[in-house]
Amino acid sequence: MRRAGAKSPTVRAERPEGALAPSTLTSPVWTRRKTIQAQIGAVTAQFEVLMPLLPVYGAFLLLAPVLGFFSARLFGLNTTATRAVVFSAATRNSLVVLPLALALPESIRGLAAAAVICQTLMELIGELVYLKAIPALIKGR
Repeated sequence: MRRAGAKSPTVRAERPEGALAPSTLTSPVWTRRKTIQAQIGAVTAQFEVLMPLLPVYGAFLLLAPVLGFFSARLFGLNTTATRAVVFSAATRNSLVVLPLALALPESIRGLAAAAVICQTLMELIGELVYLKAIPALIKGR
């Protein structure tokens, strides 16, 4: 029997070696990385089928910032807002649709998920270019 006011013993569960901390498991970066890693095999296995999509993804990466720029100018946005619109127009979170792709029938699920991941990889490359190009191209007024 425990005395009144006495502290109960603390029981600590040991974390298995190599296990990630709980805060790491909820990190958006960790989630995105694990989601892409889980599907990267499908992208490489389906690469020949996905090749025709690459020019479409590339065209989007080139045209979306232009449309964003003209939209921002149409509404008279300042430089900072214009840069934000341009960047946002060209980069969308394609991983949002991955659960939808994974919910498709088994016969097309793998290909759909691979297409989403392939587009995500192209988008990430584009974002790296945009980080340098957008400020250089859209100077302060």
